[in-house]
Amino acid sequence: MRQLFRTIVLIASLSAIALSSANADEARKQPRIGEVFVAPASVYKPYDEALREGLHSLGYVDGKNITIIARYADGNLTRVPALLKELISNDVDVLVVSVTAVQAAMQATQTIPIVAPAMADPIRDGLVSSLAHPGGNLTGGTGMGPDADTKRLQFALELVPGLKRLGLLFEATNAQFENGAVTNRRLANDLGLSLHTYGVRNLDEIRTAFPRFDKDRIQALIVWPTPLMLSHRQTILEYTSRKIPVIGEGVEFAEAGALITYSADYIEMWRHAAVHIDKILRGTKPGDIPIERPTKFVLRVNLRTAKEFGITVPESILVRADQVLR
Repeated sequence: MRQLFRTIVLIASLSAIALSSANADEARKQPRIGEVFVAPASVYKPYDEALREGLHSLGYVDGKNITIIARYADGNLTRVPALLKELISNDVDVLVVSVTAVQAAMQATQTIPIVAPAMADPIRDGLVSSLAHPGGNLTGGTGMGPDADTKRLQFALELVPGLKRLGLLFEATNAQFENGAVTNRRLANDLGLSLHTYGVRNLDEIRTAFPRFDKDRIQALIVWPTPLMLSHRQTILEYTSRKIPVIGEGVEFAEAGALITYSADYIEMWRHAAVHIDKILRGTKPGDIPIERPTKFVLRVNLRTAKEFGITVPESILVRADQVLR
């Protein structure tokens, strides 16, 4: 009887071990998606949620048939390589990165697929040689470029009477934005505008740039929605309030008090990135997946801010606006 009992216990133990091992294998078979955001979680929460919504619409549910591991650098670019290394050591199948983490991701791995939902201009910035056939391990979307930049400059001309001197405040932590500043200076010159650029790397440098706006007598300021600028948008707009109208991008700047914002629908681009991930998980090489241009641009006008500056927003702009903040 004792021998029978021992045999039953042994069989039960082996079955439990086998089941545990099978469960572990099954868990590991779940695709792992690693996300790296440079800005704090509070800034990128809507984009993370949009990506998850996109994945859910394709049948992927975090914790059920896919594992999503999100990491945030809290605005500190020096932390990005370590976060990427951590995710790579966790055997992620795909890396999803925000715009300022793209180059670090490409340096960290040449084999793991990288999806960057909203790059600047990946050809100009030397990330790929072709949008249609990016090659390598990078794909995603591009949200900026000369067309959008030109339209922002044209909106500034329509809104600010007698505009001649324009400023561009940008994050000088990445070659993508340095290149973009050069492009905008050329575009502004084509429109008869003098563009003063202010590259900054942290909050102290943002504050140091403020008196330079006054010295250069700029009449309007363009601000790009990079992690640094998003994190400190309130500080920027508190300084410029009733002094210099801000032309920005994205809903965050519109709600914070920018006069007007015009950009690709970045939330939708992050949601659509799920399609790229799905293709990769089904076996398509990232280099064979075209980097997509945005299909939707969003124009937002803040009439409260316009009133503060005594600016009458032309009807031609209001009828084109996707959102008017009153």
